[in-house]
Amino acid sequence: RKGAKRFFINGFILAAATVLLRAISVSFNAFVTKTLGEEAVGLFTLVMSVYSLAIIFATSSVNLAAVRLTSAALARL
Repeated sequence: RKGAKRFFINGFILAAATVLLRAISVSFNAFVTKTLGEEAVGLFTLVMSVYSLAIIFATSSVNLAAVRLTSAALARL
């Protein structure tokens, strides 16, 4: 009973935080669009999507390298 109540309270807090952050995001996007203009925001979105893809490619093998180095070091023991 207590666990279910806590679960619903935590769910409500999570939902409220999500709605609040989404409202802040929409307000900020509207402010940036009004300040910079639609063309600049579109260009920024395009640049950020390419940048995000480059970051994904640059960091995708870090986890694998860490696992391989750790396993090689442990294999020597």
